[in-house]
Amino acid sequence: MERLKALIRNFFAFSKKETNAFLILLPLMALLIFSEPMYRYFFTRQKQDFSKDEKKLDSLVATLQDSVATKPEQPVELKPFDPNRASADELISVGFSKELAKRLINYRTKGGKFVIKKDLLKLYGFDDKLYQRVYPYISLPESLAATALPSVQLSKKLNKEKTLIDLNQADTAQLKRVYGIGDKLSERIVKYREKVGGFVSIDQLKEVYGLDSTVVDDVKKDFFVSSAFQPKKIKINSAKQEELAGHPYINRALARTIEAYRFQHGKFNSMEDLAKVQLMKEETLQKLRPYVSFDP
Repeated sequence: MERLKALIRNFFAFSKKETNAFLILLPLMALLIFSEPMYRYFFTRQKQDFSKDEKKLDSLVATLQDSVATKPEQPVELKPFDPNRASADELISVGFSKELAKRLINYRTKGGKFVIKKDLLKLYGFDDKLYQRVYPYISLPESLAATALPSVQLSKKLNKEKTLIDLNQADTAQLKRVYGIGDKLSERIVKYREKVGGFVSIDQLKEVYGLDSTVVDDVKKDFFVSSAFQPKKIKINSAKQEELAGHPYINRALARTIEAYRFQHGKFNSMEDLAKVQLMKEETLQKLRPYVSFDP
């Protein structure tokens, strides 16, 4: 041992106290280093007993199976029904889901009406499979020509002039009359209309987040955009970067590029000049065409 101590003192230039401390510390370090592998070797190799956990899992599975087995199914009884009058329970009894029945009643509450059998397909979530199954039991005519209305009344119904609403003048209450547009979407449409400078086409509604093409098609039935409408225009030769970037069709990078191009080359005189801006895409250029003014 004394020889080992002498070797350690000569090799590390330790004092006697440092050598003794080193000899105490060395086995402790070895114990710490090898303790984790030794633990894994001796304890993880032991066979684990999962019998208690298996019993719990078996009990849970049995409970779930019993719950599924005893869950009463909604009986389907195909019988004649009028979608303009049927209650939610009546609709569910012929095969409608609860959600679909609720959607149909909400549609009626908002003034919607089914005239012929095929009108049910306009209801979101009403698939062809359900339609084919309930078709013979829908208490509606197959076509307008087969309606029970006298020909004169039918003519009046079809030719009755519908008052359309100007989309650029519509408020949130009028927009909410369209099925599929609620409080949030109606507010979002108005805000987007103000931001873009007014709509020049109803199809621009497809750019409003959360508004799908089906709802846009329904909007077209009750709203219009006047061909004489003049949208708010951007003065492309004087607008600052922040104002440019505030328009939905111009992102911040494009706004910087427009301002830089204008500084280097002078004012824009036409859309052809604007097309020379490096980041300007053809699609963006066409969208901007109604909203750009080349006045100073």
